Amino acid sequence: DFRGVTPVGQYRPLLLAGKGGVPIRIESMLQDEGVSPDAKLTHWRSPLSPTKEGVVNPLGERDVWPTRNKQIYEMILTYEFDPSESSKDVSGTGFRPHVPSLNGYIYESTFESQMMLIYDSNKKLLGVSDAHPEEIKAPKKGKVTVKLQVRHSDPTILSKLKDQVIWIERKMSKEISLSVYASHEAMMKGSPKFRKRTLKKGTSLLTYVAEPDLSSLPKGCKAGDLLTGVVNYSSGGGNLPGTGKRPGGYSIRYVVGPSAPSSDDGGKGKEPEPPKDERSEEEKLEEAMLQFKVEKLTKLSSNVKKEDDDVEEKKKYRSLYDSIVESNPSHIPLLMVGMRHEDDEKWRTKRLQKVIESCNLILSKIDQDELVRHYGVTGYYDKEDGDACQERKKMDERKDALIEALARKARATADLENEEKDKDDHKEENDDDDKEETAESATETFDDLLAELKKWIDIDSNLKYSVLTLERERRKGRLGSVLNLLKKLIENDGEDTKGGICPISKPDLLKQRASVFEELGYDHLVEYDKLRSLLSSPKEFALF
Repeated sequence: DFRGVTPVGQYRPLLLAGKGGVPIRIESMLQDEGVSPDAKLTHWRSPLSPTKEGVVNPLGERDVWPTRNKQIYEMILTYEFDPSESSKDVSGTGFRPHVPSLNGYIYESTFESQMMLIYDSNKKLLGVSDAHPEEIKAPKKGKVTVKLQVRHSDPTILSKLKDQVIWIERKMSKEISLSVYASHEAMMKGSPKFRKRTLKKGTSLLTYVAEPDLSSLPKGCKAGDLLTGVVNYSSGGGNLPGTGKRPGGYSIRYVVGPSAPSSDDGGKGKEPEPPKDERSEEEKLEEAMLQFKVEKLTKLSSNVKKEDDDVEEKKKYRSLYDSIVESNPSHIPLLMVGMRHEDDEKWRTKRLQKVIESCNLILSKIDQDELVRHYGVTGYYDKEDGDACQERKKMDERKDALIEALARKARATADLENEEKDKDDHKEENDDDDKEETAESATETFDDLLAELKKWIDIDSNLKYSVLTLERERRKGRLGSVLNLLKKLIENDGEDTKGGICPISKPDLLKQRASVFEELGYDHLVEYDKLRSLLSSPKEFALF
Protein backbone atom coordinates (compact mmCIF):
# COMPACT_ATOMS: atom_id res chain seq x y z
CA ASP A 1 0.00 0.00 0.00
CA PHE A 2 0.99 3.64 -0.38
CA ARG A 3 2.36 5.38 2.68
CA GLY A 4 5.18 7.62 3.87
CA VAL A 5 6.25 10.85 5.57
CA THR A 6 6.97 13.79 3.29
CA PRO A 7 8.33 17.30 3.89
CA VAL A 8 5.99 20.20 3.25
CA GLY A 9 7.51 22.43 0.59
CA GLN A 10 11.17 21.91 1.55
CA TYR A 11 12.34 18.94 -0.51
CA ARG A 12 15.97 20.21 -0.48
CA PRO A 13 16.40 22.14 2.80
CA LEU A 14 19.38 24.51 2.98
CA LEU A 15 21.32 25.16 6.19
CA LEU A 16 23.17 28.46 6.37
CA ALA A 17 26.20 28.87 8.61
CA GLY A 18 25.36 30.93 11.66
CA LYS A 19 21.61 30.37 11.52
CA GLY A 20 21.75 27.48 13.97
CA GLY A 21 19.66 25.18 11.81
CA VAL A 22 16.62 24.95 9.58
CA PRO A 23 12.97 24.15 10.43
CA ILE A 24 11.33 21.43 8.33
CA ARG A 25 7.61 20.64 8.51
CA ILE A 26 6.71 17.02 7.76
CA GLU A 27 3.31 15.40 7.22
CA SER A 28 1.63 12.02 6.77
CA MET A 29 -1.40 12.17 4.50
CA LEU A 30 -2.20 8.45 4.09
CA GLN A 31 -1.93 6.74 7.49
CA ASP A 32 -0.29 6.91 10.91
CA GLU A 33 3.51 6.80 10.64
CA GLY A 34 6.41 6.41 13.03
CA VAL A 35 8.69 9.47 12.82
CA SER A 36 12.38 9.49 13.75
CA PRO A 37 14.31 11.97 11.55
CA ASP A 38 17.92 11.14 10.73
CA ALA A 39 20.23 13.51 8.80
CA LYS A 40 23.86 13.36 7.69
CA LEU A 41 26.26 15.13 5.33
CA THR A 42 28.19 12.84 2.99
CA HIS A 43 29.68 14.88 0.14
CA TRP A 44 31.77 18.04 -0.19
CA ARG A 45 31.51 20.50 -3.08
CA SER A 46 34.10 23.22 -3.72
CA PRO A 47 33.72 26.04 -6.29
CA LEU A 48 36.40 26.42 -8.94
CA SER A 49 36.99 29.44 -11.17
CA PRO A 50 38.67 29.22 -14.60
CA THR A 51 42.41 29.88 -14.72
CA LYS A 52 41.75 32.66 -17.22
CA GLU A 53 38.82 34.28 -18.97
CA GLY A 54 37.32 32.19 -21.76
CA VAL A 55 37.73 33.16 -25.42
CA VAL A 56 35.17 32.44 -28.16
CA ASN A 57 36.58 30.91 -31.37
CA PRO A 58 34.95 29.74 -34.62
CA LEU A 59 35.17 26.02 -35.38
CA GLY A 60 36.29 24.46 -38.67
CA GLU A 61 34.51 23.95 -41.98
CA ARG A 62 32.74 20.83 -40.71
CA ASP A 63 30.92 23.01 -38.17
CA VAL A 64 29.25 25.27 -40.75
CA TRP A 65 25.63 24.58 -41.58
CA PRO A 66 24.97 23.12 -45.09
CA THR A 67 23.13 26.32 -45.96
CA ARG A 68 26.48 28.13 -45.32
CA ASN A 69 24.67 30.82 -43.33
CA LYS A 70 25.47 29.68 -39.79
CA GLN A 71 28.88 29.18 -38.16
CA ILE A 72 29.29 27.19 -34.94
CA TYR A 73 31.55 28.70 -32.25
CA GLU A 74 33.15 27.20 -29.18
CA MET A 75 34.36 28.43 -25.82
CA ILE A 76 36.91 26.39 -23.87
CA LEU A 77 37.42 27.10 -20.17
CA THR A 78 40.28 25.59 -18.17
CA TYR A 79 40.21 24.75 -14.46
CA GLU A 80 42.92 23.31 -12.21
CA PHE A 81 42.96 21.80 -8.72
CA ASP A 82 45.10 19.46 -6.61
CA PRO A 83 43.21 16.50 -5.06
CA SER A 84 46.08 15.80 -2.63
CA GLU A 85 45.39 19.05 -0.75
CA SER A 86 42.26 17.50 0.76
CA SER A 87 43.17 13.81 0.52
CA LYS A 88 42.81 13.27 4.29
CA ASP A 89 39.23 14.59 4.29
CA VAL A 90 37.82 12.66 1.32
CA SER A 91 37.20 8.99 0.58
CA GLY A 92 39.30 7.75 -2.31
CA THR A 93 40.44 9.90 -5.21
CA GLY A 94 37.18 10.07 -7.17
CA PHE A 95 35.43 13.37 -7.89
CA ARG A 96 32.43 14.59 -9.88
CA PRO A 97 32.63 17.92 -11.82
CA HIS A 98 29.41 19.95 -11.88
CA VAL A 99 28.46 22.93 -14.07
CA PRO A 100 25.33 24.22 -12.28
CA SER A 101 24.01 26.35 -15.15
CA LEU A 102 24.38 23.57 -17.75
CA ASN A 103 24.05 20.19 -16.04
CA GLY A 104 20.72 18.40 -16.32
CA TYR A 105 19.68 20.09 -19.55
CA ILE A 106 19.80 18.25 -22.87
CA TYR A 107 16.95 18.84 -25.34
CA GLU A 108 15.87 22.06 -23.65
CA SER A 109 19.44 23.34 -23.33
CA THR A 110 20.22 26.78 -24.74
CA PHE A 111 23.58 25.57 -26.03
CA GLU A 112 24.38 23.11 -28.77
CA SER A 113 26.60 20.93 -26.58
CA GLN A 114 28.62 20.78 -23.40
CA MET A 115 31.55 18.49 -22.66
CA MET A 116 34.33 18.27 -20.09
CA LEU A 117 37.66 16.50 -20.56
CA ILE A 118 39.69 15.75 -17.42
CA TYR A 119 43.49 15.24 -17.47
CA ASP A 120 46.19 14.43 -14.94
CA SER A 121 49.45 16.37 -14.45
CA ASN A 122 51.02 14.46 -17.38
CA LYS A 123 48.19 15.46 -19.78
CA LYS A 124 46.78 11.94 -19.75
CA LEU A 125 43.01 11.83 -20.33
CA LEU A 126 41.29 10.57 -17.16
CA GLY A 127 37.67 10.77 -18.28
CA VAL A 128 34.84 12.64 -19.98
CA SER A 129 31.79 14.33 -18.47
CA ASP A 130 28.68 15.95 -19.94
CA ALA A 131 25.21 17.11 -18.87
CA HIS A 132 24.95 14.27 -16.33
CA PRO A 133 28.40 14.05 -14.69
CA GLU A 134 29.73 10.78 -13.36
CA GLU A 135 32.60 10.12 -10.98
CA ILE A 136 36.12 10.46 -12.38
CA LYS A 137 39.06 8.65 -10.77
CA ALA A 138 42.05 10.95 -10.22
CA PRO A 139 45.63 10.10 -9.16
CA LYS A 140 46.48 10.48 -5.47
CA LYS A 141 48.94 13.29 -6.15
CA GLY A 142 49.46 15.86 -8.85
CA LYS A 143 47.45 18.61 -10.47
CA VAL A 144 44.19 17.79 -12.27
CA THR A 145 43.12 19.88 -15.26
CA VAL A 146 39.48 20.20 -16.34
CA LYS A 147 38.63 21.63 -19.76
CA LEU A 148 35.03 22.62 -20.47
CA GLN A 149 33.82 23.10 -24.06
CA VAL A 150 30.49 24.79 -24.81
CA ARG A 151 29.26 25.31 -28.40
CA HIS A 152 26.70 27.71 -29.92
CA SER A 153 26.07 29.59 -33.13
CA ASP A 154 25.92 32.98 -31.36
CA PRO A 155 29.29 34.11 -29.91
CA THR A 156 27.52 36.75 -27.80
CA ILE A 157 25.64 34.07 -25.89
CA LEU A 158 28.82 32.03 -25.41
CA SER A 159 30.68 35.05 -24.01
CA LYS A 160 28.27 35.11 -21.07
CA LEU A 161 29.99 31.94 -19.80
CA LYS A 162 33.53 33.37 -19.89
CA ASP A 163 33.75 33.33 -16.07
CA GLN A 164 31.65 30.17 -15.49
CA VAL A 165 32.25 28.59 -12.07
CA ILE A 166 32.19 24.81 -11.73
CA TRP A 167 31.91 22.69 -8.60
CA ILE A 168 34.09 19.71 -7.67
CA GLU A 169 32.19 17.13 -5.60
CA ARG A 170 33.99 14.50 -3.50
CA LYS A 171 32.77 11.97 -0.95
CA MET A 172 33.94 12.75 2.58
CA SER A 173 35.96 10.08 4.36
CA LYS A 174 33.85 10.59 7.51
CA GLU A 175 30.14 11.36 7.38
CA ILE A 176 28.87 14.23 9.53
CA SER A 177 25.76 13.45 11.56
CA LEU A 178 23.29 16.28 12.08
CA SER A 179 21.25 16.54 15.26
CA VAL A 180 17.46 16.86 14.99
CA TYR A 181 15.24 18.61 17.56
CA ALA A 182 11.55 19.10 18.13
CA SER A 183 11.71 22.86 18.81
CA HIS A 184 13.87 25.91 18.13
CA GLU A 185 14.54 26.28 21.85
CA ALA A 186 15.83 22.71 22.11
CA MET A 187 17.99 23.23 19.01
CA MET A 188 19.65 26.34 20.49
CA LYS A 189 20.22 24.63 23.86
CA GLY A 190 21.38 21.39 22.28
CA SER A 191 18.89 19.21 24.15
CA PRO A 192 16.66 17.31 24.29
CA LYS A 193 16.97 15.73 20.86
CA PHE A 194 14.01 14.55 18.80
CA ARG A 195 12.51 11.34 20.10
CA LYS A 196 10.63 8.80 18.03
CA ARG A 197 6.89 9.47 17.93
CA THR A 198 3.77 8.69 15.90
CA LEU A 199 2.51 11.19 13.34
CA LYS A 200 -1.26 10.81 12.93
CA LYS A 201 -2.80 10.63 9.48
CA GLY A 202 -3.55 14.09 8.04
CA THR A 203 -1.39 15.95 10.60
CA SER A 204 2.02 17.58 10.47
CA LEU A 205 4.78 18.64 12.86
CA LEU A 206 7.91 20.77 12.88
CA THR A 207 11.41 19.36 13.15
CA TYR A 208 14.64 21.35 13.40
CA VAL A 209 17.89 20.13 11.84
CA ALA A 210 20.88 21.83 13.49
CA GLU A 211 24.00 22.90 11.62
CA PRO A 212 27.16 20.85 12.32
CA ASP A 213 29.93 21.82 14.71
CA LEU A 214 32.85 23.56 13.00
CA SER A 215 35.22 21.00 14.50
CA SER A 216 33.49 18.21 12.53
CA LEU A 217 33.98 19.86 9.14
CA PRO A 218 36.80 18.80 6.78
CA LYS A 219 39.94 20.80 7.55
CA GLY A 220 40.21 22.00 3.96
CA CYS A 221 36.71 23.54 3.96
CA LYS A 222 36.49 27.20 3.00
CA ALA A 223 33.71 29.77 3.30
CA GLY A 224 31.23 29.21 0.47
CA ASP A 225 31.85 25.47 0.12
CA LEU A 226 28.76 23.28 0.04
CA LEU A 227 28.26 20.05 2.01
CA THR A 228 25.46 17.80 0.81
CA GLY A 229 23.80 14.77 2.30
CA VAL A 230 20.49 13.03 2.99
CA VAL A 231 17.72 13.22 5.56
CA ASN A 232 15.11 10.56 6.32
CA TYR A 233 11.97 11.33 8.32
CA SER A 234 10.23 7.96 8.73
CA SER A 235 11.45 5.47 11.32
CA GLY A 236 10.63 2.52 9.06
CA GLY A 237 9.66 -0.76 10.62
CA GLY A 238 10.27 -4.48 10.60
CA ASN A 239 6.80 -5.18 9.19
CA LEU A 240 7.48 -3.07 6.08
CA PRO A 241 9.17 -4.26 2.89
CA GLY A 242 12.76 -3.07 2.48
CA THR A 243 13.81 -0.33 4.86
CA GLY A 244 10.36 1.18 4.97
CA LYS A 245 11.81 4.60 4.03
CA ARG A 246 12.12 6.69 0.91
CA PRO A 247 15.01 5.14 -1.11
CA GLY A 248 18.00 7.45 -0.88
CA GLY A 249 16.21 9.84 1.46
CA TYR A 250 15.72 13.53 0.78
CA SER A 251 18.55 15.90 -0.10
CA ILE A 252 19.93 18.36 2.48
CA ARG A 253 22.64 21.00 2.00
CA TYR A 254 24.87 23.09 4.23
CA VAL A 255 26.69 26.28 3.20
CA VAL A 256 30.03 26.49 5.01
CA GLY A 257 30.80 29.77 6.76
CA PRO A 258 34.06 31.38 7.86
CA SER A 259 36.45 29.26 9.93
CA ALA A 260 36.44 29.67 13.69
CA PRO A 261 38.96 32.18 15.09
CA SER A 262 42.04 30.42 16.40
CA SER A 263 43.04 30.76 20.01
CA ASP A 264 46.10 32.77 20.91
CA ASP A 265 48.15 29.63 21.46
CA GLY A 266 46.59 27.60 18.63
CA GLY A 267 45.85 24.84 21.11
CA LYS A 268 49.55 24.08 21.52
CA GLY A 269 50.24 25.98 24.68
CA LYS A 270 51.82 29.36 25.12
CA GLU A 271 54.54 30.15 22.63
CA PRO A 272 57.89 30.95 24.20
CA GLU A 273 58.95 34.56 24.06
CA PRO A 274 61.70 35.11 21.50
CA PRO A 275 65.00 36.28 22.94
CA LYS A 276 65.65 39.99 22.84
CA ASP A 277 67.40 41.06 19.66
CA GLU A 278 70.34 43.13 20.86
CA ARG A 279 71.68 43.92 17.41
CA SER A 280 71.81 47.50 16.19
CA GLU A 281 69.39 48.77 13.57
CA GLU A 282 72.23 48.88 11.09
CA GLU A 283 72.94 45.16 11.61
CA LYS A 284 69.25 44.30 11.20
CA LEU A 285 69.14 46.33 7.97
CA GLU A 286 72.23 44.55 6.61
CA GLU A 287 70.62 41.16 7.29
CA ALA A 288 67.40 42.21 5.53
CA MET A 289 69.38 43.47 2.52
CA LEU A 290 71.35 40.23 2.35
CA GLN A 291 68.14 38.20 2.46
CA PHE A 292 66.74 40.31 -0.41
CA LYS A 293 69.91 39.72 -2.45
CA VAL A 294 69.64 35.97 -1.94
CA GLU A 295 66.02 36.04 -3.18
CA LYS A 296 67.07 38.11 -6.20
CA LEU A 297 69.88 35.66 -6.99
CA THR A 298 67.43 32.75 -6.88
CA LYS A 299 65.21 34.46 -9.45
CA LEU A 300 68.17 35.31 -11.70
CA SER A 301 69.31 31.69 -11.55
CA SER A 302 65.91 30.45 -12.69
CA ASN A 303 65.91 32.96 -15.58
CA VAL A 304 68.90 31.25 -17.20
CA LYS A 305 67.18 28.74 -19.47
CA LYS A 306 70.03 26.81 -21.06
CA GLU A 307 73.78 26.40 -20.80
CA ASP A 308 74.54 28.12 -24.12
CA ASP A 309 71.74 30.73 -24.12
CA ASP A 310 70.83 33.79 -22.08
CA VAL A 311 74.37 35.17 -21.97
CA GLU A 312 73.18 38.42 -20.42
CA GLU A 313 71.26 36.63 -17.69
CA LYS A 314 74.30 34.45 -16.91
CA LYS A 315 76.52 37.53 -16.66
CA LYS A 316 74.02 39.25 -14.35
CA TYR A 317 73.81 36.21 -12.10
CA ARG A 318 77.55 35.49 -11.97
CA SER A 319 78.51 39.12 -11.39
CA LEU A 320 75.98 39.58 -8.59
CA TYR A 321 76.74 36.21 -6.98
CA ASP A 322 80.50 36.74 -6.93
CA SER A 323 80.19 40.23 -5.44
CA ILE A 324 77.84 39.10 -2.67
CA VAL A 325 79.92 36.02 -1.83
CA GLU A 326 83.04 38.17 -1.61
CA SER A 327 81.49 40.22 1.20
CA ASN A 328 79.60 37.28 2.79
CA PRO A 329 81.79 34.19 2.27
CA SER A 330 80.25 32.19 5.14
CA HIS A 331 76.54 32.88 4.58
CA ILE A 332 75.16 29.37 4.05
CA PRO A 333 71.80 30.33 2.37
CA LEU A 334 73.82 32.31 -0.19
CA LEU A 335 76.17 29.38 -0.84
CA MET A 336 73.14 27.10 -1.20
CA VAL A 337 71.88 29.26 -4.08
CA GLY A 338 75.23 28.83 -5.83
CA MET A 339 75.23 25.06 -5.26
CA ARG A 340 71.70 24.64 -6.62
CA HIS A 341 72.58 26.78 -9.63
CA GLU A 342 75.58 24.61 -10.50
CA ASP A 343 73.51 21.43 -9.93
CA ASP A 344 70.65 22.53 -12.20
CA GLU A 345 69.43 19.72 -14.47
CA LYS A 346 69.87 21.94 -17.55
CA TRP A 347 73.68 21.87 -17.37
CA ARG A 348 74.86 19.83 -14.39
CA THR A 349 76.39 17.06 -16.56
CA LYS A 350 78.95 19.60 -17.84
CA ARG A 351 79.67 21.02 -14.37
CA LEU A 352 79.93 17.98 -12.10
CA GLN A 353 83.28 19.06 -10.67
CA LYS A 354 81.90 22.55 -9.96
CA VAL A 355 78.92 20.94 -8.20
CA ILE A 356 81.29 19.00 -5.94
CA GLU A 357 83.33 22.13 -5.23
CA SER A 358 80.17 24.06 -4.28
CA CYS A 359 79.10 21.24 -1.97
CA ASN A 360 82.54 21.10 -0.37
CA LEU A 361 82.43 24.83 0.27
CA ILE A 362 79.16 24.49 2.19
CA LEU A 363 80.36 21.43 4.11
CA SER A 364 83.46 23.34 5.19
CA LYS A 365 81.26 26.04 6.77
CA ILE A 366 79.24 23.58 8.89
CA ASP A 367 80.65 22.19 12.13
CA GLN A 368 79.28 18.64 12.21
CA ASP A 369 80.60 18.03 15.72
CA GLU A 370 78.58 21.01 16.93
CA LEU A 371 75.45 19.53 15.34
CA VAL A 372 76.09 16.17 17.03
CA ARG A 373 76.50 17.83 20.41
CA HIS A 374 73.33 19.88 19.93
CA TYR A 375 71.01 17.02 18.91
CA GLY A 376 72.53 14.56 21.37
CA VAL A 377 70.86 11.19 21.81
CA THR A 378 67.16 12.10 21.85
CA GLY A 379 67.18 15.52 20.20
CA TYR A 380 65.41 17.01 23.23
CA TYR A 381 65.21 20.77 23.76
CA ASP A 382 63.07 23.00 25.97
CA LYS A 383 60.20 24.18 23.72
CA GLU A 384 59.19 26.80 26.27
CA ASP A 385 62.60 28.44 26.22
CA GLY A 386 62.89 31.15 23.56
CA ASP A 387 66.68 30.89 23.37
CA ALA A 388 66.50 27.11 22.99
CA CYS A 389 63.86 27.38 20.23
CA GLN A 390 65.94 29.90 18.32
CA GLU A 391 69.03 27.73 18.68
CA ARG A 392 67.12 24.66 17.44
CA LYS A 393 65.87 26.59 14.40
CA LYS A 394 69.42 27.65 13.54
CA MET A 395 70.71 24.11 13.94
CA ASP A 396 67.87 22.68 11.84
CA GLU A 397 68.79 25.05 9.00
CA ARG A 398 72.43 23.96 9.19
CA LYS A 399 71.45 20.30 9.30
CA ASP A 400 69.20 20.68 6.24
CA ALA A 401 72.03 22.44 4.38
CA LEU A 402 74.46 19.68 5.39
CA ILE A 403 72.09 16.93 4.17
CA GLU A 404 71.42 18.65 0.85
CA ALA A 405 75.11 19.34 0.22
CA LEU A 406 76.07 15.72 0.99
CA ALA A 407 73.24 14.40 -1.21
CA ARG A 408 74.11 16.59 -4.20
CA LYS A 409 77.81 15.80 -3.80
CA ALA A 410 77.04 12.06 -3.70
CA ARG A 411 74.97 12.28 -6.87
CA ALA A 412 77.62 14.33 -8.73
CA THR A 413 80.34 11.91 -7.60
CA ALA A 414 78.27 8.95 -8.83
CA ASP A 415 77.86 10.58 -12.23
CA LEU A 416 81.62 11.24 -12.47
CA GLU A 417 82.35 7.64 -11.52
CA ASN A 418 79.87 6.37 -14.12
CA GLU A 419 81.45 8.56 -16.78
CA GLU A 420 84.90 7.21 -15.92
CA LYS A 421 83.60 3.64 -16.00
CA ASP A 422 82.06 4.18 -19.45
CA LYS A 423 85.38 5.54 -20.72
CA ASP A 424 87.22 2.53 -19.36
CA ASP A 425 84.69 0.16 -20.91
CA HIS A 426 85.15 1.79 -24.31
CA LYS A 427 88.93 1.93 -23.80
CA GLU A 428 89.09 5.62 -24.55
CA GLU A 429 92.11 7.66 -23.57
CA ASN A 430 91.54 10.41 -21.02
CA ASP A 431 92.88 13.88 -21.68
CA ASP A 432 94.78 15.83 -19.00
CA ASP A 433 91.65 17.64 -17.80
CA ASP A 434 89.82 14.39 -17.24
CA LYS A 435 92.76 12.96 -15.30
CA GLU A 436 92.88 15.98 -13.10
CA GLU A 437 89.14 15.83 -12.50
CA THR A 438 89.27 12.14 -11.61
CA ALA A 439 92.17 12.70 -9.24
CA GLU A 440 90.30 15.40 -7.39
CA SER A 441 87.09 13.40 -7.01
CA ALA A 442 88.71 10.05 -6.23
CA THR A 443 89.35 11.00 -2.59
CA GLU A 444 85.70 10.31 -1.73
CA THR A 445 83.61 7.70 -3.50
CA PHE A 446 79.85 7.52 -3.90
CA ASP A 447 79.67 4.79 -1.25
CA ASP A 448 81.71 6.91 1.18
CA LEU A 449 79.42 9.90 0.77
CA LEU A 450 76.31 7.73 1.07
CA ALA A 451 77.59 6.31 4.34
CA GLU A 452 78.19 9.86 5.59
CA LEU A 453 74.70 10.94 4.49
CA LYS A 454 73.07 8.02 6.32
CA LYS A 455 74.34 9.44 9.60
CA TRP A 456 71.90 12.33 9.18
CA ILE A 457 68.92 10.92 7.26
CA ASP A 458 67.38 7.60 6.25
CA ILE A 459 67.35 7.79 2.44
CA ASP A 460 65.50 4.46 2.15
CA SER A 461 62.36 5.78 3.84
CA ASN A 462 62.63 9.32 2.44
CA LEU A 463 61.62 9.08 -1.21
CA LYS A 464 62.95 12.58 -1.92
CA TYR A 465 66.36 10.94 -2.19
CA SER A 466 65.20 8.11 -4.46
CA VAL A 467 67.76 9.07 -7.11
CA LEU A 468 70.52 8.02 -4.69
CA THR A 469 68.74 4.84 -3.58
CA LEU A 470 68.21 3.77 -7.20
CA GLU A 471 71.89 4.40 -7.98
CA ARG A 472 73.02 2.39 -4.96
CA GLU A 473 70.77 -0.59 -5.72
CA ARG A 474 71.84 -0.70 -9.37
CA ARG A 475 75.49 -0.68 -8.38
CA LYS A 476 74.87 -3.55 -5.97
CA GLY A 477 73.12 -5.50 -8.75
CA ARG A 478 69.85 -5.63 -6.83
CA LEU A 479 67.64 -5.02 -9.86
CA GLY A 480 64.57 -6.43 -8.11
CA SER A 481 64.84 -3.71 -5.46
CA VAL A 482 65.24 -1.14 -8.23
CA LEU A 483 62.03 -2.35 -9.90
CA ASN A 484 60.13 -2.31 -6.59
CA LEU A 485 61.15 1.28 -5.87
CA LEU A 486 60.40 2.40 -9.44
CA LYS A 487 56.96 0.79 -9.19
CA LYS A 488 56.24 2.66 -5.97
CA LEU A 489 57.32 5.98 -7.50
CA ILE A 490 55.39 5.41 -10.74
CA GLU A 491 52.15 4.77 -8.81
CA ASN A 492 52.29 8.39 -7.57
CA ASP A 493 53.61 9.77 -10.90
CA GLY A 494 56.93 10.68 -9.26
CA GLU A 495 55.29 13.19 -6.92
CA ASP A 496 57.13 11.66 -3.94
CA THR A 497 60.46 12.87 -5.34
CA LYS A 498 59.42 16.53 -5.51
CA GLY A 499 61.20 18.78 -3.05
CA GLY A 500 64.31 16.63 -3.17
CA ILE A 501 67.64 17.04 -4.94
CA CYS A 502 66.32 15.47 -8.17
CA PRO A 503 62.55 15.36 -8.86
CA ILE A 504 61.88 12.48 -11.30
CA SER A 505 58.95 12.73 -13.70
CA LYS A 506 56.80 9.74 -14.62
CA PRO A 507 58.24 9.49 -18.19
CA ASP A 508 61.77 9.40 -16.74
CA LEU A 509 60.73 6.71 -14.27
CA LEU A 510 59.28 4.61 -17.09
CA LYS A 511 62.50 5.03 -19.07
CA GLN A 512 64.53 3.86 -16.08
CA ARG A 513 62.29 0.83 -15.64
CA ALA A 514 62.58 0.01 -19.35
CA SER A 515 66.38 0.09 -19.05
CA VAL A 516 66.21 -2.37 -16.12
CA PHE A 517 63.92 -4.68 -18.13
CA GLU A 518 66.36 -4.47 -21.02
CA GLU A 519 69.25 -5.37 -18.73
CA LEU A 520 67.27 -8.38 -17.49
CA GLY A 521 66.42 -9.44 -21.05
CA TYR A 522 62.68 -8.76 -20.75
CA ASP A 523 62.33 -7.32 -24.26
CA HIS A 524 58.52 -7.68 -24.33
CA LEU A 525 58.24 -5.57 -21.16
CA VAL A 526 60.59 -2.97 -22.64
CA GLU A 527 58.26 -2.56 -25.63
CA TYR A 528 55.21 -2.43 -23.35
CA ASP A 529 56.77 0.31 -21.18
CA LYS A 530 57.65 2.39 -24.23
CA LEU A 531 54.05 2.26 -25.44
CA ARG A 532 52.74 2.96 -21.94
CA SER A 533 55.03 5.98 -21.65
CA LEU A 534 53.46 7.47 -24.80
CA LEU A 535 49.95 6.92 -23.45
CA SER A 536 50.59 8.10 -19.89
CA SER A 537 52.48 11.26 -20.86
CA PRO A 538 51.22 12.64 -24.19
CA LYS A 539 52.82 15.80 -25.50
CA GLU A 540 49.50 17.64 -25.82
CA PHE A 541 46.02 17.55 -24.29
CA ALA A 542 43.50 15.33 -26.09
CA LEU A 543 41.25 17.35 -28.40
CA PHE A 544 37.47 17.70 -28.11
